[in-house]
Amino acid sequence: MKEKLVRADELVDRLKLEELVTLPTLTREELAITGSLEASPLRDASEITYWDGLGPEAKKAAGAAALRSLGARRLIDLMQHAVADSGGNVELHPAAELGLILAARRQPSYILVGSEPQRGLFGFVRLYGVIDERRRVNIVLLERTSGSGVHEFALCLPARAAEEVSTWACGRDPLEASDKGETLVRTIEIIRPGEAGPSRNRLAIFVGRESTVLGEFEDQGEIASQVPITVKDLRERLGSMLAHAGRLESG
Repeated sequence: MKEKLVRADELVDRLKLEELVTLPTLTREELAITGSLEASPLRDASEITYWDGLGPEAKKAAGAAALRSLGARRLIDLMQHAVADSGGNVELHPAAELGLILAARRQPSYILVGSEPQRGLFGFVRLYGVIDERRRVNIVLLERTSGSGVHEFALCLPARAAEEVSTWACGRDPLEASDKGETLVRTIEIIRPGEAGPSRNRLAIFVGRESTVLGEFEDQGEIASQVPITVKDLRERLGSMLAHAGRLESG
C-alpha cells in the first residue's frame, strides 16, 4: 500500500514539471473486468451493451484475456490470484496508475463530456476532476475514446485539460476534405454534483469551412445565442469553467 501511495505521489509531482502525464491505455474488456463500466457516472451504453451481450463462455474468455493483459503490463499483480465472479467482475489490487484511473472514473468531483452527436460519439473526450485534499490541488483525468473499445488516458492540470478539449472542439473535420463538408457540431457539457442535484453547463461548437461558432444553451435545452469563437477564446472559457467546477472547498 505504501509503495502505491508513493507511486501515486510521483505521478502527481510530475505535473509540476510536465503539462501532461500519459497513463496506460485500457480496452473496454479491461474496464469491464475491473467493474468500471457500471461504476462510472458516465455509463457508456454501447460498451455496457457489448459486455452484457457476451455469452457466459465468451465473457469468461474475454475476462481472462483482460486479466492477463493487465498482469503483463504490471497494472495488477497476478500473484493475487484474482478470479472473476459470475458477472465477469473481479476484485483487484491495482497498481498506482490503474488505481488513479479507476478512482477518478468512479468518484469524480466533476465531469466534462465532449461529444460528436452527428456521428453518435458520446463522450469522445471526457474529463474527470479529482480534488487532492491532502495536497490542496485539482487534477484532471483526460480520457479519449473513438468508439472502437480502446480508451486512452492522461493526467493533467485544468489549464492543460481546457487546451486539449478546445483544440479538439474547434478542430477541422478529419474525415472531410478541406473544401467540402457540412458544418460539424460538437457539444461540451460540464456536470458538477451538488446537494440540490447536479449543475450543468452545456456548449455547442459549430465548425464550418469559414468560421467556428459557439452556441450557449438555455435551461430548456434550446440554443440562446451564437457567437464566433477561436481556440484561444474557448480555452480561456473552459479553463475558467473547470477551475470553478473543481474549486477546493474551504475548511
